[in-house]
Amino acid sequence: LVILLGIVEGDTAKLAQRLAAKVLKLRLWPDLRDAAKSWASSVVDNNYGVLVVSQFTLFATFKGTKPNFNRAMGASEAEPIYEAFVETCQQEIGEDRVQTGEFGADMQVDLCNDGPVTVELVGRILVELFLPSALQGPGARVTSERPVEASPYWANAGVRGFPQQMDGHWVADVRCPVLLVKFVAFVPLVRPSAFQRQPRSEILVRAVPGSEPIGEPLTLTPENVEVVLQEARYHHLQNCFGYVVESSGAGITGKVDLVEVEGPMVFIHLHGAFWHNREDVLKRVRKYLMQRIPEIAEVDVEDPDDLIDE
Repeated sequence: LVILLGIVEGDTAKLAQRLAAKVLKLRLWPDLRDAAKSWASSVVDNNYGVLVVSQFTLFATFKGTKPNFNRAMGASEAEPIYEAFVETCQQEIGEDRVQTGEFGADMQVDLCNDGPVTVELVGRILVELFLPSALQGPGARVTSERPVEASPYWANAGVRGFPQQMDGHWVADVRCPVLLVKFVAFVPLVRPSAFQRQPRSEILVRAVPGSEPIGEPLTLTPENVEVVLQEARYHHLQNCFGYVVESSGAGITGKVDLVEVEGPMVFIHLHGAFWHNREDVLKRVRKYLMQRIPEIAEVDVEDPDDLIDE
């Protein structure tokens, strides 16, 4: 797997470590037992290697025809974050299966992109928008974060081999997909005319399209997230979990735990046996948390394996 890694201002080593662990578990290849089943196995499953290439040009912007790279983080600040990404990959699959070239150098990278498959993984999106003055005051601007992941579009990736260095060039042996890892993408949304002043009591944020607010909105703190999860466990989503007698008596042992709150992002851990598939459980928990705590930008599992149904 060839990974083109872009780093922008505000990124951290912690985010790099989280993304690296996720990248290695992305299901970009067919099932090992059934080649007709696409998007079913990962770098880890196939014992593949990775080539990590620093790529600040992923953040190019254009006002005319000349690219501008002001959004990319400077080399001296970005290198430790890049190294954190690489070190996590090495810890997960072994140093011998991770190649890097040289950070910041002028390199020649040759690859045969199988498919072609090129997918983008974005660590967090910064969305700038103007809130209604009734909430924040005239012209106030707020930035919220949420992770997003692009979906792959080709259904028959078949990577074999490992990136190799030949004559000063990096060569991806045989066939290889490309993964663009961008820690941040910026999406400016400026629509002050779309809002009108309203009394504060009338502004109840519907964080999930089509959902109704439940009670008074809470502020985003780890304590409040735990309170809301407790509501979900024993009341509003009790049929998803094994906390109440009716569910545990039917063999449902599923549990949800809070892992951490990182900015506007909440990470949870799902474990045990669920009546619903785990993707659906995550969607329900996400919806409920975002209804009760509108400041939450995204709810996700810390480990992608949490979404594998038992």
